[in-house]
Amino acid sequence: MRKLSAYFKSPAPIDDKPWNIVILSTLIVMAVLAVFATTLFFVLLPRIFKSFLAGNLILSLRAEDVFKQNRQDAWTQLGDVNFIYKSRYDASSVTLSVKYKFGKPVKSYAIKESNKEGLDRIK
Repeated sequence: MRKLSAYFKSPAPIDDKPWNIVILSTLIVMAVLAVFATTLFFVLLPRIFKSFLAGNLILSLRAEDVFKQNRQDAWTQLGDVNFIYKSRYDASSVTLSVKYKFGKPVKSYAIKESNKEGLDRIK
């Protein structure tokens, strides 16, 4: 199976506040799964993120399968019998989400005084 995946992230400044644009895609050129050979399969998943209020508020817009390409055709031949299947998945969706972080992040660990000497030695 040959599977190509692409990931693109580009901070595009608008009004001195960055918008993060992420485009995820999966492309399967040709695959052999067990006894089935499959055709081209491509899915595009764009995402846009924007942060406000010093990063405490994050607004994101996500789309799934924008061009409705989540389909797969496969075929095989066993003796004199041909098997062909076509699968179509309705996976198209758009999601708008808002995330707010309350308070400051909590440290998950603390450096103890007994270990500080060892850490200074390593540096």
